[in-house]
Amino acid sequence: MKKLVFYALVTVCGLLNVSAGCSEKKATTPEPDNSALLGYWKLKEGHSEWLKRNTEDQWVKKATINPGVIAYEFLPDKSFISYDLTGKLPAVKGTWRMEIKSLDGKNIELATLFLFSDTFKDIADTGVLEKDGSMRFVISMSASAGVEYLNMTSPQASIDEGMYSGLRNYMSFTKGK
Repeated sequence: MKKLVFYALVTVCGLLNVSAGCSEKKATTPEPDNSALLGYWKLKEGHSEWLKRNTEDQWVKKATINPGVIAYEFLPDKSFISYDLTGKLPAVKGTWRMEIKSLDGKNIELATLFLFSDTFKDIADTGVLEKDGSMRFVISMSASAGVEYLNMTSPQASIDEGMYSGLRNYMSFTKGK
C-alpha cells in the first residue's frame, strides 16, 4: 500500500511539474531590432527617376531634390515626424512599421518601411499610397567612415508623360542633425 501511495504522489507531482511549464499563451516571436532606424535623418541627396516607355529598366534621372530640405525622425514608440526644413510646410506626424528582409550585422540590408499619417489623405488620389493608406519605401542602411546612411526608394508609380511610363523617387539620408 505504501508503494501505491508513493507512486501516486510521484506521478501527481511529476504531472504538476510538467504542466507548470505549459501555458495557454502562445509564444510570441521576438520583434526584430528596429533600433538602427531610430533617430533623426537628414536628406543628403535625392532625385526622381522616370522610366522610358516600353522598357523595363531604362531609368532617366529627371529631377534632383536639394540636400537638407527634408528630415525624418523615427521614435521608439513607432511614431515618426517628417520635417520640411525649408519652412514652407508644417511637420507631418504619423506612425511607422517595418518589415526587415535581411540584416548585415546591425545594419538593415533590405527592408520595407510603411509610413502612416492622416495627412496622407490629401494625396490619396495620386496613386502613391498603398491600399492600407500607407506610403511604402524600400530601404537599406549602411555606415561608412563613421557616417550612417538610410537609403529610401519609393515604389514605381505609373505615369503617362510622352516617352515615359513610370516614376520613382530615391533619397539618401544621413543620421544626425
